[in-house]
Amino acid sequence: MGKVTLLVESSEDKKNKKLDKDIQKLFDYPILNINPYMILKFNIKNNRISPAKRRYDIISFFFTFITNALCIYRLFTVDFTTVATSTVNKLVVVPARCYPMITIFALTVTFILSFVHKHNIVSFLLKIETLNRSINIKKDIKPFVLWNRVYIAMVFIMNIFILGMFYSTFAYLGTNDRILDCFNDIVCVLTDINSIMSIRMIVLLRKYVDEWIKMLLELKQERRNYEKCVSLFETYEEILAAHDLYKTIFQTVILFLASFYIFLRSMCNVFISVEFSWTIATFLLLSKNILLIVVQSACCEKFQMSIEEVESACIILMKNRNCPESQKRLCKNILRRNESFSKMSACGLFYVDAVLPMALAEVISKYIIAILQFLFL
Repeated sequence: MGKVTLLVESSEDKKNKKLDKDIQKLFDYPILNINPYMILKFNIKNNRISPAKRRYDIISFFFTFITNALCIYRLFTVDFTTVATSTVNKLVVVPARCYPMITIFALTVTFILSFVHKHNIVSFLLKIETLNRSINIKKDIKPFVLWNRVYIAMVFIMNIFILGMFYSTFAYLGTNDRILDCFNDIVCVLTDINSIMSIRMIVLLRKYVDEWIKMLLELKQERRNYEKCVSLFETYEEILAAHDLYKTIFQTVILFLASFYIFLRSMCNVFISVEFSWTIATFLLLSKNILLIVVQSACCEKFQMSIEEVESACIILMKNRNCPESQKRLCKNILRRNESFSKMSACGLFYVDAVLPMALAEVISKYIIAILQFLFL
């Protein structure tokens, strides 16, 4: 795991921790409020934000402990050999036992992330609040909130549909085993919401960058604008600071709960589906997981392209013959600042860009072919 950095709040953040209603609406969904594995968890009182209370940490800990205990129980009681149709395919018990281990791993990592990044989450949301006051995107907030709910509902419904296909096509020897497995899988569905919020937060940051570029290009129509240039540079600094906090919070989510988690679960599903005719459900689950990675990578790539557009806008502004000295200084400072900008990475192991989905699909395809050869040749 990459080194986790705890970023200290600035004195300004400590003095002003008030969130406007627009920002609060971004996270005002029932599923987010009751989700014990929600990473972007915080406390709001009198419109002021603070880290999640210790009570929430205790509830999440006990929920994780109980779920992990159930997974450990299933780890030692799962038995598919009695219903397998061939001696070779009795090996499905190996990936079947990987299921509880993957669940334990995913839930434990999620709980640790939500606890470690409590203060970073508050700092990140305060940066978003600062940007929202400096950059006017109010016309986009309501559609953005609506699409947040749509995406969360779509992923949740798709997961429930896939689980329904799994549990309706497999004959369990006991009802208790079916209930335990179904409960553990539903809990894993809650972790997908973190992937959705990761995607939506980088989309929100990109909206601020695009609107900031428009504000920068409007300087061509002005002469004396020293104060506005200073304000634009400070706002751009806030955007990059928010992006740094975003990377700190979500890089481990992408590494463990997306790539690593997706890869292992996909392999287990493929191995088991060959024996138990879960092919359609496995295909849907694999497609959903890869789609999450594709969308995440595409959104990160678009944000990086927006940063490149900032540089292009600066060059256009500087080429103007009548460009005032204050604007030239602003553009030079921005170009200098962008030299330290880095792509979104998953704990430094790989970049989250357009190449990631293709690389992941290639690896999964090779392993699927290897599994099929092992089972049928």
